[in-house]
Amino acid sequence: MRDRRMLTVYALMLGSFLTAVDVTIVDTAMPRIVGALGGFSLLTWLVSAYMLTSTATMPVYGKLADIIGRKKTFTIGAVIFVGASALCGAAQSMEALILFRALQGLGAGAMQPTVQTILGDLFDPAERAKVQGWFSAVWGFSALAGPLVGGLVVDHLSWRYLFYINLPLGALALYMVWRYFDEQVQARRARVDYLGAVTLTGGMTLLLLVLLTGGSQLPWNSPQILGMAAGAAVLLLLFLWTQGRALDPILPLRLFRIPIIGWGNLSSLMVGGVMYGTSVYLPIWAQGVQGYSATRSGASLLWLSIGWPLAAVLGSRLIIRMGVRPSALLGLGLNVAGSLALVVLARSMTEIPEVLLALVTFVIGAGMGFSTL
Repeated sequence: MRDRRMLTVYALMLGSFLTAVDVTIVDTAMPRIVGALGGFSLLTWLVSAYMLTSTATMPVYGKLADIIGRKKTFTIGAVIFVGASALCGAAQSMEALILFRALQGLGAGAMQPTVQTILGDLFDPAERAKVQGWFSAVWGFSALAGPLVGGLVVDHLSWRYLFYINLPLGALALYMVWRYFDEQVQARRARVDYLGAVTLTGGMTLLLLVLLTGGSQLPWNSPQILGMAAGAAVLLLLFLWTQGRALDPILPLRLFRIPIIGWGNLSSLMVGGVMYGTSVYLPIWAQGVQGYSATRSGASLLWLSIGWPLAAVLGSRLIIRMGVRPSALLGLGLNVAGSLALVVLARSMTEIPEVLLALVTFVIGAGMGFSTL
């Protein structure tokens, strides 16, 4: 039984690796992709389309997992993710690639939350702290190693293999989950909060579109941005209203009255935003401004890729010895210090080695913090 449980964990770690690494793996490949497909003005959407659809649909898939079961929901996500990866690799235009990246994100949106719920089913709270440290290490390493992996692939093969590699690995993860995860699905009446699903997905999509296009492709005071912002506000307020009245809401708002859940989610939002911003921007800056090769620009995050998993494992051990609150405060304190240092250095420094200390401090804090959250 224990062997089957650990094999399930390995499959989930592989699935987490694939969905996380695909956020940033295209960063160092962007110049090659533009050279092959054109569409320079659409470049940022290679990352944004994936994150938009995965982020907007996660709560919906989380609810679906409660209704039809974790295994089926993970399967839906994995099939969509692997199929979309094949389409991405075969894309013949930038517009098609962005569309397939959005479809890929729909699959990732199902896989990511289902992994966490399966872990909750497999382990009691005492064991879960250690396992969460492993997954925090995998998640952080994947996101930060993505640019390096992407650089190696495009320098030695083709950018299309960035997506084709997901086919055998994704199929392996899906096979292992079906083979080794013994799920006991409890029969329950399916009460789907359709209004909540529509308002949340629509509101999140409009909000992300505002953040992605405002100030870059459209002025902040343009009618399009103001209209999307107003639409996002209306839909998200309507979503909150429905969640307080739905019999079986997608997002039970009462959970956020629990301090550790409310503050934990807020901390995750802030840490994740800085980490993804750094992992996306730094390799592009190194390649476009400093003139580094794709591999070398991806290697600019190598030390961060090493530091995150080590810090995550350390954080999981500190939880056992010190408790959750001291460990979280220590990790988030280092994270804030590193973030502030990056802000200061960004105003005056222009060489990568000069910001490494700040980045390492940030990542160690993030790795420790995430393992406690």
